[in-house]
Amino acid sequence: MAKQAIKSAIDVPAAELDGALVFSAYMSETDEMNEGIERDLGPQPIGDIMAQRNLKPHDLVAASTRQLTHKMVSRACKGRRLTRNTQLKVLNALNLASGQNYSLHDLFNY
Repeated sequence: MAKQAIKSAIDVPAAELDGALVFSAYMSETDEMNEGIERDLGPQPIGDIMAQRNLKPHDLVAASTRQLTHKMVSRACKGRRLTRNTQLKVLNALNLASGQNYSLHDLFNY
């Protein structure tokens, strides 16, 4: 049955595949736009701050008043590029958990 599905998809006229071709072209275009963005920025200062204060990702998640996940905190420490909104969530949680008043420039070097 799988062979029949593959064969029938191959035999579909190009006119019926216009949506698929447009989607394919869109994906290629967005991939090219994202190529210039560096996503892995190396270890960030937040990792050192958390280590100095003996804080674990769970401490930030527990202290957060907004939706913050362990994965967000982990990505922040590893240097994965975060959105400004996620950076602010991590910043607020760290300030609550540590009792300090850090800024974004203290936590991230990008």
